[in-house]
Amino acid sequence: MCLLQACQVRVLVDVRSSPYSKYAGQFNSDIMQSHPALLACGVRYLYAGKMLGGRPENVVFYDDDGHVCYDAIAASATFQDGQRKLLEVAQQAVTAIMCSEEDPHDCHRRLLIARVLADDGVTVRHIRGDGRVQTEVDLLLEDTAGQLGFEFDETAKGNTWKSIRSVSLKRAPPSFSEYFEKPESDDW
Repeated sequence: MCLLQACQVRVLVDVRSSPYSKYAGQFNSDIMQSHPALLACGVRYLYAGKMLGGRPENVVFYDDDGHVCYDAIAASATFQDGQRKLLEVAQQAVTAIMCSEEDPHDCHRRLLIARVLADDGVTVRHIRGDGRVQTEVDLLLEDTAGQLGFEFDETAKGNTWKSIRSVSLKRAPPSFSEYFEKPESDDW
């Protein structure tokens, strides 16, 4: 929690689709809501994984190889509502979004959420486990270290905007219409 204090974070938004950890139970959503360390440093916890998570339950958001299709998620009303709410929270207080991945190179925080935020003119910084705070430019420089600079056009190479790793659905997905209905309750 010291990293959050050092960055003056006041709101922690959990964007994990499944907000539980088999190995680090202190990061389970129900515990995070009243975690003594968060309370001690005045950080409010909100769960937004149903709206902003990187592993949606509906199969329409996956390609045939099990990759999450971020373009489809970003176009969904649920995601757009989540992004709007995230921006409202961030306008009120310094906000961090958390997921399970420490490295933003592989995480939907960067590959989906931060990308959409950047398209809207929002500057996103990544708090790393060692205390470094990196901008998107820092990450891009890491990505191209030792290479000549170039502009990457995803469509020119036949790539689509999707998760790096293939993931599988662990339970039967809800119907298409259920996913797009406005959630009746969320921590938002």
